[in-house]
Amino acid sequence: MSSPEDFTGTRPVSAQHAFDEGALGAWLTHHVEGFTGPLALESFKGGQSNPTYKLSTSDATYVLRTKPAAQALLLPSAHAIEREFKVMHGLHGTEVPVPRMLALCEDESVIGRAFYVMEFMEGRVFWDQSLPGLSPPERAAIYDEMNRVISSLHRVAYAEHGLGDFGRPGIHPTQPRVIAVLDWELSTLGHPLADFSYHAMAWNIAPGDFRGIHGLDLAGLGIPDQTSYLARYCERTGLVSLQDLQADWNFYMAYNLFRMAAILQGIAKRVEDGTAASAQALRAAAGARPLARLGWQFAQQA
Repeated sequence: MSSPEDFTGTRPVSAQHAFDEGALGAWLTHHVEGFTGPLALESFKGGQSNPTYKLSTSDATYVLRTKPAAQALLLPSAHAIEREFKVMHGLHGTEVPVPRMLALCEDESVIGRAFYVMEFMEGRVFWDQSLPGLSPPERAAIYDEMNRVISSLHRVAYAEHGLGDFGRPGIHPTQPRVIAVLDWELSTLGHPLADFSYHAMAWNIAPGDFRGIHGLDLAGLGIPDQTSYLARYCERTGLVSLQDLQADWNFYMAYNLFRMAAILQGIAKRVEDGTAASAQALRAAAGARPLARLGWQFAQQA
């Protein structure tokens, strides 16, 4: 079993994810306004794909996100941190909360891989969708805030924010408020309902199979049931009626469960190769089989 501490906070940088910190500091001095060393570097515990680091100086904190180490075998279109930088830069100033992008380096000769730097957002990351330790009203507020943010994302006039060619045609320390949506590695232009149904998979996944809330006492926890959550999204976006969304829901669930199972199988391969970015990667990879099995169940009903 894993605990929140397994995914929260930082740890020392492992040998497989280390690089020349002096070279990084020199580059930041010339490309990030106001940056001054010395620099302290730690790895964030969470995440399974692109290594992510906390950069600390005497007067500022930053986040560094890189491609995996050069020795890792990468798929041609995977780990595209340049795309992450572009989408968050484009969304800055919209109703979708994102951190400020500070600098992008595509020159792999600097530290041996491409990277970008963004502002550090001091908040909470909830890995357990049942939100243990919170009160029912707090859980209700957080779920409604998640619904608001993804609804806002799907209403963005993306072409007006420099994202027309982006593809083929996550929270506040104390308040139930999303302060930044992170980890845009798999983002692209696409059908908003494919995205929303991926976001809503937790209602159909048992906690023992992967991170989910299926079978829990949602009313007692203060978490909306799936129908209520879908209805609120439909009201906020105006993209689809609840009836039409529910009519195709089995299809969307099958699609996303198989997609997630494939992602987890990829993590399993990185565990085997020794390039996984997180110590919890092996546990995450174990979810591939139950999610594929659940996806097949939804496919048979579609």
